[in-house]
Amino acid sequence: SSSSSGSGDCAAVGGDVCPAGHYCPVGTALPLPCAAGSFADSPQQGMCQGCPAGRFCPGGTVDPWVSALECAAGAYCPGNSTQARAELCPAGSFSNATGQATADTCQPCPAGQYCFGTGLTAPSGLCRAGVYCPGGVALDSVGQGAIACPAGTVCSVGSTQPVACAGGSYQNRTEQSSCLVCPSGFYCDALQPSTLVSPGRCPMGHYCPRNTSSATSFPCPPGTFNPSSGESTEAQACQACTAGFACPLPGLSSPFSPCSAGYYCPSGAASVTAVLCPRGAYCPEGSAQPTPCASGFFSVNEGQTDDSACVPCPPGFFCALSGASNASVAQLCDAGYWCQSASATPRPIDGLVGEPCPAGSYCPAGTTAPLLCDVGTYNPATAQGACRDCPAGLACPQPGMTTPVECPAGYYCPGGLHQGCPVGTFSARTNLANSSMCQPCLAGQFCSTQGAVSPTGSCHAGFFCGGGSRSARPNVTECLQRSPADDAVCSGPCPAGFYCEGGAVQPAACPQGTFNPTEFGQDRSDCRPCLGGHYCGDIGLSAPSGVCSAGFYCPASNASVFPNDILFRCPLGAYCPAGAAAPQACPEGTYQDEPGSPGCKDCPAGYFCPTAATTVPQLCPAQHVCAVNSSNPPFCPGGTFSNQTGLTGLPGGLCTPCPTARYCHSGLDQGYCAAGFFCHSSSDSPTPSGVVTMFSSSASSGSGSNVTAGACPPGYYCPAATLSPIPCPVLTYRSAPGAAQEADCDPCPAGFACAAVGTAAPALCPEGFYCPAGQPAVACPAYTFRSVPGAAAVNDCLPCEPGSVCARDRAFPCPVGHYCVGEADPLACEPGTFRNLTGGSTAADCSECPRGWYCPALESEYSRLPCSLVSFVANGGGSSSSS
Repeated sequence: SSSSSGSGDCAAVGGDVCPAGHYCPVGTALPLPCAAGSFADSPQQGMCQGCPAGRFCPGGTVDPWVSALECAAGAYCPGNSTQARAELCPAGSFSNATGQATADTCQPCPAGQYCFGTGLTAPSGLCRAGVYCPGGVALDSVGQGAIACPAGTVCSVGSTQPVACAGGSYQNRTEQSSCLVCPSGFYCDALQPSTLVSPGRCPMGHYCPRNTSSATSFPCPPGTFNPSSGESTEAQACQACTAGFACPLPGLSSPFSPCSAGYYCPSGAASVTAVLCPRGAYCPEGSAQPTPCASGFFSVNEGQTDDSACVPCPPGFFCALSGASNASVAQLCDAGYWCQSASATPRPIDGLVGEPCPAGSYCPAGTTAPLLCDVGTYNPATAQGACRDCPAGLACPQPGMTTPVECPAGYYCPGGLHQGCPVGTFSARTNLANSSMCQPCLAGQFCSTQGAVSPTGSCHAGFFCGGGSRSARPNVTECLQRSPADDAVCSGPCPAGFYCEGGAVQPAACPQGTFNPTEFGQDRSDCRPCLGGHYCGDIGLSAPSGVCSAGFYCPASNASVFPNDILFRCPLGAYCPAGAAAPQACPEGTYQDEPGSPGCKDCPAGYFCPTAATTVPQLCPAQHVCAVNSSNPPFCPGGTFSNQTGLTGLPGGLCTPCPTARYCHSGLDQGYCAAGFFCHSSSDSPTPSGVVTMFSSSASSGSGSNVTAGACPPGYYCPAATLSPIPCPVLTYRSAPGAAQEADCDPCPAGFACAAVGTAAPALCPEGFYCPAGQPAVACPAYTFRSVPGAAAVNDCLPCEPGSVCARDRAFPCPVGHYCVGEADPLACEPGTFRNLTGGSTAADCSECPRGWYCPALESEYSRLPCSLVSFVANGGGSSSSS
């Protein structure tokens, strides 16, 4: 109505805000949805906006940017599009992306593929075989309409352009996907495109098998030619070059040139100098083969061009055929014959150009004169090409022999030659065939030379010759075994542990109880008796078998066979360790009461073993002590004695301490100690040397000096037979040891005090006292003092000075409130006076009590007090009064 204003008024009469996706023109009764191709993304819109390119908007669209409203693949959406495939990509193109806005975003169909129809999201497929597809081609549903492949080319599936057939293949039809193999007799050359459509005929001088890619791929090889075209194999096409001619180049259609003089060219020659004319022949130009020299002649050089090169056959050869040559064609005359120059037969007999070989000589093939048989051979017949070997056991010692001779004694003849029997053998027989027939030298003898008919002599002492020995002194052991069934026999130096007399066949073993440590022993005397302390229990020993057993001994002179021979058991009083050569006496202090012992026993405590080889210990005598291993028992220790035997020195076996006041020596009580000495206990002398610097009467109880005997100590005197030192009396002293009586104590000197018994050194008289000689200390008199020790008389005490008050040992200042006149006690200041300092010496040193104070007698430090408010005191007041 005309009275409504704004949406608020519209709402008041039943209206509302136009919602998103709708539009409300002026006067709208109901919201109108946005038409397809437009949108309204916020409420209260009077009109809708056009849909953006790349999106589509159905009716009532609020937000065209949601993913569901993207333009579909295979299509594009210009502005105001109403559906997902608003505009389809045209034929020959496709699009695989969504949200595209223009036609140019559709991609052309790729080369080799086709795109059938519109709105494609991908190419329809590969272009078919036999055709090719350039990019952007639109074909029908089966790909028809692509470009056909021309003849000479092929197109496989998906081809973008035709591919020419490869060399050796062709294609004479269009729209093909593969090439044909080039046929035999033709060629298909990629450089000649016409032959890829129609194969070319193979030219002369060449052949073309299947798949040939060039007219010149297969030329006929040198030595051949081909006069025709269209051939397919080498065997069919290529003919051998004509004999007498050469074909040096490949691909020839006819022979090239005649063969050069001095050479011949057989069929198939590739060079005008194909084969050098051989010895025994000559070759003119154009020769197909050599022309041989006539019979009886030969050619010594190769490459000859005419018959003037042929010469007569040489001596030792025969030339029965034409074409003979000195090096390879002429043949040797037969063995058993000799030949001179120009022989035409291998066995001449006329004596002019040759004849058979005589006996005692030989003629190998090609011999020009007979040769005498060598030493070691013979020949009994004629016409022989070789001599016979001399039979084994016979000799042929001269050249040219027709019959062998006998082999002499001491030699053997294996090949017709004399060879002496080897060193170490001999032979008295003749006609030996080999060295094994020589007899080994006899046992106990030696054969030192070759060709011996008997042994040289006997084996030298110190060596043995078991057979076959080559020396009287064989330094190295060598053994000989003539056959596997025989025992080996040996020769060599006599080994250690043995001896070999002259002519020994084998070593003789040293007997039991002996040994021989060296080689070359010559007789029994080289076997030494077994060493002392060792035994030799076997024969043939190079060293003792071992050491003698513990508890036994093996004397050097006895040649012991056993390590524990009962005849050599160790006796009583001795010991035998392992390897003992003789019993060893037990040393002093030990004994052995059993035989066969490896060691000695310790002499027990309470006994002694005085000599070596003791078998029974002796009881320790009185006055002596015997510890373990005693040999010479000592007396009881000084200060002890004993009349008992068998003392051990151990608890329960000790000597008795000497009685008090007596001394003991050499195990006996010797008597009383001397004056000037004390013997409290265990003294070993009447004048013992113990020194005591300070002695206490409590020593006997263990709390004084630990010296039990010695010189009488300072401060004491010791009469004869004194048990303990006696102290010097009071007022005496003794500074030196050894006092024998009381008179040896000196009176105490003046200035010193001897206040106690047993004084060894007087003390200075103490402070406050004086000490006359030999008297006790006396206190200094009243009103005197002594502040340093050592006063000897009363005059050494000093008088007390005025201002001082004196004790015995020192002086003090007179106290406050007093004055001191010297030889009197301190005097108090009179009432009405005072003294607040020490050291007053007269009454004048006390001061008057000041005004306002009073000074009673001895009441305060100053002896003055203030007056009260109700009293007053004039100067010098000594007491209080009311005012």
